[in-house]
Order: sequence, then C-alpha cells, then structure tokens
Amino acid sequence: GMNNLINCKIIIYLFDSVITSCAAAILYRKTSTQIAKMDENRFNKQFGGKQRIIMIQKHISEMSNGAILYCVTSKMNINTLQAIMKRLGLLKYFQGPIPKELIEKLNELN
Repeated sequence: GMNNLINCKIIIYLFDSVITSCAAAILYRKTSTQIAKMDENRFNKQFGGKQRIIMIQKHISEMSNGAILYCVTSKMNINTLQAIMKRLGLLKYFQGPIPKELIEKLNELN
C-alpha cells in the first residue's frame, strides 16, 4: 500500500473541504444527535457521495497502518466532529483532539 511510499509517523487531516467535499456548512450547525439522525443521502452528499466516502475510508484505513492520525477543524466542536467520524466509520482510526504539546512542537518547526 501507500505506507511503503510514505514514511509518516503523524498525519493531520483537515476536515473542512478535505474530508468533506465542499464547505459543508450544514454540518457545522448540527449537534451530535442531529448528525446521527441525519438523512443518509443528505449526509453522504456533504462528502461527495457514497463512492467518495468508500474511497476516504480505504485511504484512511491504509494511512493508519503505522501512523497516528488526527483530524482538525476550526468550524465545529469536538462532539459534532466525533459524531461525524463515527458515522463515517472513521473514528477508530483517529487519536482524538491534538494534544497541546504536539501543536507547540509543530509551531516550533516553522
């Protein structure tokens, strides 16, 4: 797989317009309960449809082999993001919120 080509220890995904296929503003106003109850087609549309979701699942599954994954967003709270990732079947691959120490270390690299 891709891990033979890329030797990363930490991978940070931007949720906004990367995992989602558009601005997905509809998701930012939802609670985690609303996300869980959202219509399947409407939910899938925010990510470019079912085929793109399958592609994302495969990619993230492959990239999680031997790497620590984080997902960041500036537009929603952590509970909503976790509900979305759970519904996408991706939550198990991510480590949760980025630790403050890691952010400080990354800022030092600039």
